[in-house]
Amino acid sequence: MEVEREFGDQVQFIGVPGLSSDEESKASFLDTTGANTFPTFTNGDVIWERFGVGSQGTFVFVNDDGTWTSKRRSGSLREDVEALIAQ
Repeated sequence: MEVEREFGDQVQFIGVPGLSSDEESKASFLDTTGANTFPTFTNGDVIWERFGVGSQGTFVFVNDDGTWTSKRRSGSLREDVEALIAQ
């Protein structure tokens, strides 16, 4: 992912594949989205539940103090990441 290459030294990116139990589908998701370049959690159901994620395309932004927000989005995350860094 372009935004991870640009901001990866300032922000930790973590991928969480969809809830498919099929490992091949998870691997395909990671390859397709480019999320295979940073750490991933394969127990997506636990992570999704913890952060109230209801569908794919949701991004969760966690601050150093543990507060977080989530946002459904497609396209570039650049503005969201820049805002997180500015906080």
